[in-house]
Formats: sequence, structure tokens, C-alpha cells
Amino acid sequence: MPGRSIFLGDGLFRPDGGSGRLSTYRVALPLGLSALLVSMVLMGPAVTTSFDRVVQPGLAVVLAALSAAAWVRGSVGRIDQLLLISGNVFLVSRLAFTLAAPDLPARAAILATGLPWIVVLLLMNGWLLNRHAATLVNAAVVFSVALCALAWWPGTAGGPDSAALSAALIQLMFACITLLVVQALMARHTAALRRHVQQATWDANQDVLTGLPNRRSLMRRLDACATREDGALAVALIDVDHFKAVNDEHGHARGDDVLRTVAHVLRGYLGGRGTVGRYGGEEFLCLLPDIDAAAARQLCETLRARVADLPMGGVPITISVGLAVGTVPVPPQTLLESADAALYRAKARGRDCVQVTVRLQQDGAAVGAAPSPGRVEPVQGSRYA
Repeated sequence: MPGRSIFLGDGLFRPDGGSGRLSTYRVALPLGLSALLVSMVLMGPAVTTSFDRVVQPGLAVVLAALSAAAWVRGSVGRIDQLLLISGNVFLVSRLAFTLAAPDLPARAAILATGLPWIVVLLLMNGWLLNRHAATLVNAAVVFSVALCALAWWPGTAGGPDSAALSAALIQLMFACITLLVVQALMARHTAALRRHVQQATWDANQDVLTGLPNRRSLMRRLDACATREDGALAVALIDVDHFKAVNDEHGHARGDDVLRTVAHVLRGYLGGRGTVGRYGGEEFLCLLPDIDAAAARQLCETLRARVADLPMGGVPITISVGLAVGTVPVPPQTLLESADAALYRAKARGRDCVQVTVRLQQDGAAVGAAPSPGRVEPVQGSRYA
């Protein structure tokens, strides 16, 4: 459905997705159809109204069609819509007809066959609709039931079944209101739980200091990028030069400011062209998919120059960048080791520069020199102060 759907938000009984709803419908819809057919057969003339004789066969046809659609994997959204529309309209209309029809015999017995299904209807609204839509629809249903009861009430005096019918309506209203309260409390609890889960997910994947993706998140994204079927992937390992000296001479608070500022520059310049995260300590990792070595090197040179121009209150800040470019699929660890080798070379050449490793093929072997002088073999681990 186009736009923001009112279905499957944070309902009271939220399904587990399209396939789960189809499985549920394959059981629930035939059972509902069976219950309707049994009531049509067993209810005698005394408890059958003209409304039932006209509308119930049509409802049976709708349920049969929805059951068939569930088995042939029809549109789950359409099943949701037709089921809710037909159910809400049928039950509220039947209640209104039963209470408003003049001289209707066995009114309490007729009404008793539909009252339990109104509660089921409220549950289904809460199951299929998101929290706000379910609250509005269920409130409208309960309001309609209350209006029907109030419209019938002045004519109850002296009726043979008025006491039983009054008690049934009162019990129905209590049940509906209780269900609305429970739904509101459950929705509130679900929303709070969802916020906690979202915060926990963010905390597990983001670096608290810089707001960038942390190492765990970066490794997942690197694995996804490196295992694609074709294309290129550049990995840039960035280290803040002499960061230990910044902490020692200016304090850890200033060091944190430096890391936040560098992170802001990296994220702001990359935009949607790649992913940057905090790899650990003063190291950052940039993932640049679908970019060649020359473009990746130019991007890293621009990042290096922008960081060098940062006004950090008299604290000179520069970065060294080790860049590796591979043709995917390529082992992620190979790219990391090659970027690490390039970064080690940048450190050895005086820092504040960009160095690039060789281009790698799928098995990690070198197939051509990147546009950077010299060649450094991959090394294990990081070796910089």
C-alpha cells in the first residue's frame, strides 16, 4: 500500500510479518467461516432476523474468498482491509438492527449470538492495526455500541427480556472498556520497550564519544561490502597523529574534543559516499564502495587537508591515512591488513600523508601497483604510538 500503512504498526498482538499473517489467516479464517455457517444452520427462526438472512450469506462469501486468498498467497494488506471492514460493519450494524427493530421477538437471544464477537472484533483491530489506528477504531466501535444501547434504553420498560438484555449490554460495555484500557496500557508498555530496544541497539553499534558506528558495526558493514559479487571497495584506515601527546600535554578532555571534531569532519565530507566509524582509540575506518584507487586517494587527500586546517585552539592536528583498494569479492581481513600496511608506511614517512597499497584480487594476491611509490607487504596488527 502506498504511503504509511495503518496496518502492522505496534498493535496489541503484532504479527511477525507477511508470511506469519498468512499462516494465521489460513487457520483463523476457515474457523471463522465455520463458526458463521454453524450459527446459520443452528439458529432457528426464533433467533434469526431479516438482517441475518440477508447479510450473513454475504459475509460467508467474503470469509470464503479471504480464506482462498490466504492459501494462494494473496495480498496480505488487502486481506487485512477486507477483514476489518467487513467485521466492524457487520457486527455494529447487526447490533444496531437488533436493538432498533420494532417488536422483535427473543431480542436478548438474538443479541447474545453476536456480543462475544464484538470483543473478538476489538482484539482483531488491536492485532492488525498500529497503536493509534487501533485506539481510534476500537473507540469508535465502543462509542457506536454505547449509542445503540442508549437509543434502545428508553423503550426497555415492560419488555419480557429487558432485564436480561440490559445486563448483557452493561456487561458488554464493561468488557469493551476493560479491553480498551488494557490495549492502551499494553501499547504504552510496548512503545517504551521498543524505545529501550532501539537505544540498546544504538548503544551496541555506535561509538558513544563520536556518534559514529563502532568497530562491531563497521565489521558487519565491511563483510557485507567485501562479499558482493562484483565492484570495487576501498578501505581507508585513519590515525590521528601524535594523539598520545595531545592527551599528555592538553588533557583527556581536549583529546576527546579532537576525536569528536575529526569525526565530524570525516562524516560531513563523506556524506553518502561511504561509511566512516571509530575503529578504536584514535583510529577511524572509512569504507568506500564502488570507487577506483585514484578517486579514493583524492578523497583521502581532501580529508587529510581538511583535518590539518581545523582550528583546534593552538593544538596542531593531522592525520595519516592508509588506503587499500580491492576488487570484490575479497577477504575483509586482507583489505584491513593492506590498509594497515599502508598506514604504517605513512607513519614511517613522517605522518600527515596518504599511502596506498597494491590493488588486490579475490585471493589477496597483488595484481597491480596502486598510485603510490613503493610497495609494502601486509603486516599483522597495528604498531603506532
